[in-house]
Amino acid sequence: MTKLELFGLVLPEIKKGDDLASLIVHEAERQCGGVQENDIIIVTSKIISKAKGYIIPMPKKFSRDAIFLSKITKKPLWECELILKLSRRIVAAIPTTEIILRFNLHKILSKNPERAKKVLMEDPVILVVENARGSLCSDAELDLSNVPKGFVYLPPPDPDLEARELREKIENITSKHVAVIVTDTEVSPFKIGSVDIAVGSSGIVPISRKFASPDMYGHLKYGGVDVIVDELASAAALLMGQTAEGIPVVIVRGLTFEKAEKMCIKNILLSRKILHYGIVRTLVSTFWFKLHMLVYKIFRLK
Repeated sequence: MTKLELFGLVLPEIKKGDDLASLIVHEAERQCGGVQENDIIIVTSKIISKAKGYIIPMPKKFSRDAIFLSKITKKPLWECELILKLSRRIVAAIPTTEIILRFNLHKILSKNPERAKKVLMEDPVILVVENARGSLCSDAELDLSNVPKGFVYLPPPDPDLEARELREKIENITSKHVAVIVTDTEVSPFKIGSVDIAVGSSGIVPISRKFASPDMYGHLKYGGVDVIVDELASAAALLMGQTAEGIPVVIVRGLTFEKAEKMCIKNILLSRKILHYGIVRTLVSTFWFKLHMLVYKIFRLK
């Protein structure tokens, strides 16, 4: 029988300067029998931001660009200022509140629709941006949840590096080989709600490299490239929650995974060049496909 275990670790409130590695090892000893060989340690990016001091007061001075962006999006000024500072470019503006209210989705989003409506009106547009790492994210990954009033959490500038440093420290303390995954929450593009994804990793190959592997019948599979780190992030989110659960670390035990010293999240991100090429080729291919189908139908009817 194959068994996979997940242990949610309750940690004390993290403060700037705290040694996360020592805290995790200590709490693992107390709550799940200690860190063991080949454990996968999943941590929220927020506790890294807390420990490293990536928390700042909301800005009080605003650039002309931020003021203009706020006027056309109705987003808070402080948020527009930070989004512009932290992003390479704005890719899309999604009128989230308009869409949700038009189709009464707020009645699904919350058990308290009126309170949900109030929150939606405070920030009516989600800006999809390209962050400094070159990946797409919503509102530059700014986080206001569980933060003192007037402050905002910034995302770790290099989550892969944070994952590697945390892994190396835990391994030095325990003499056990582990993997570390740093997670964050993103809006789901095709369903109502959000999902936790991996933004940084170390010690684990992020994907299952089984493309073209034979299946049970000997067919070479077109697929088999699961984003393992995202699947683990989503599984861990069931224990972490999104509000006041107080479980920022989850240990996954029992999974056989491919180890990696250098391969991390940045190695599986699609570059802007690849995305641009893919979009252009898809548009051209779709045009030719539809044109050929149209010609085929015309001649078939004759």
